[in-house]
Amino acid sequence: MHTFAIDAAPRHYPPSWYAASAQLLPPFTPLQGDIQTDVCVIGGGYTGLSTALHLRKKGYDVVVLDAERVGWGASGRDGGHVGTGQRADQTAIEKWVGLEAAKGLWQLSLEAVQRVCDLIDEYQIDCELGSGNLHFAAKPSHAGGLQDELEHLETVYGYEQLSYVSADKISELSSARGFHGALLDNGCHGVSRSLYCHDPDGIEFEVMWEVPVELLEDHEPENVPLDFEADRARFGADTPGNGAR
Repeated sequence: MHTFAIDAAPRHYPPSWYAASAQLLPPFTPLQGDIQTDVCVIGGGYTGLSTALHLRKKGYDVVVLDAERVGWGASGRDGGHVGTGQRADQTAIEKWVGLEAAKGLWQLSLEAVQRVCDLIDEYQIDCELGSGNLHFAAKPSHAGGLQDELEHLETVYGYEQLSYVSADKISELSSARGFHGALLDNGCHGVSRSLYCHDPDGIEFEVMWEVPVELLEDHEPENVPLDFEADRARFGADTPGNGAR
């Protein structure tokens, strides 16, 4: 990634533990004038940065525009959980979409976790990567549900990274108190999100900040194929007095 001259009056990250504990990237120069690029990504959170990184690895020229800084919003301030599964348990997902689709969504989550770990390893990102996640039983009835979940994921999904932790053993793994059991998932990880906002060596794409953006489109949406090779000049992003095409 190219780094540019520090802006004369950069905006500071909002005060938080995340910002205070990370070695933050310096501000990048605001966009000056018009530029040409294969792909212009709007937003420097994890979706934007990941999109830019993987497109650059495929050989595209990429520019990232953002009105603030790297990881300014939720991407730099969330809890950093790199977890398995979706936001509902697998039995609920099976009822909604069927077993085969639920298995596909489960596998997708495992691949996403592995992708994060691979990127950390590939670019040697020092983001305090940890392993394991505890799901606590807040009520006695929840303990049985966690054990049922373990059995279901093992027998139906072949997932063998789970172990049940009885209430009297929780103190060996956590400072948490007052719970009735827990499910330890060793397939999960945790990172410092603000540290994971990193400048990977060897991947070059321009990042420009403090740029409010107005998207322009040269054609009606139905006439725009989702094919980068078909036509790389269909879209533009206008900023005050500047632009990316």
